[in-house]
Amino acid sequence: MKPIRTLATLMCLAMLTHADFSVKDIDWGARLAYNGSTVICEGLNYGLGHGGEAGIIANFPIPNTSLEISLMLNGIYRQPYTKEIIDPNSVFITSKLTEYVGSIPIMLKYNISDFYVQAGLQIDAPLKIEQKTTKGVEETYEEVFWRSDRDLGIALGLGWNINKNISLDIKAVAGALEYRNDIGGYKLIQGSLGLSYFFLKSDGQKKEEAAPAPKSVAKEAEAPKEVEPAKEAEPAKKPTESTEAEEKLEEAANE
Repeated sequence: MKPIRTLATLMCLAMLTHADFSVKDIDWGARLAYNGSTVICEGLNYGLGHGGEAGIIANFPIPNTSLEISLMLNGIYRQPYTKEIIDPNSVFITSKLTEYVGSIPIMLKYNISDFYVQAGLQIDAPLKIEQKTTKGVEETYEEVFWRSDRDLGIALGLGWNINKNISLDIKAVAGALEYRNDIGGYKLIQGSLGLSYFFLKSDGQKKEEAAPAPKSVAKEAEAPKEVEPAKEAEPAKKPTESTEAEEKLEEAANE
């Protein structure tokens, strides 16, 4: 239960880190990858183990920059530890460790045209561990007590955006914590080659809020003056009686 509680706590912290982003500003995708891993100690290694990764990606573009914060919830199947010896009876003995891991890579990506570089941390919590020992044709499974219950690694990677929805990446993770809890000096090294498909892309960079126009420029338009309605023409005055009498006298004088 302890590894599961540790993983749940890390997930909550990672989500809270990006709580100020809205859903429409996130690129959502899925990633499948080949995983290669090994354990080294003072220059020695315990063989390259093969496995795989699968997970969900959430990319958070930082507005007006070429940067993104990439958060992933990942499941890993890996075989990082293989020990081979020959006993006094010349019997070949192989001990192999298989791990089922919950992982949260938190990366900062810098986009350069169709390519990108990324760096960050990867937090792993082994959920199930199996140790198989093969002695000749006999196989036995043992419980593991010496394995550390968490891993923290420094991650570096390169990627290529093939198109808007598909990208290819390669990533290396160097363990910063002890791989074993009983003996020091053991470190976990991982590498992956992955293909990602983004099924939901963001609306793009957030639009900047329009700055208020300066007072000298943004003047309020003057309200148009009301036009007074044209006055109706006054009707012509009727001729008075004195005017009519004068006209009749003039007519009589002209006859």
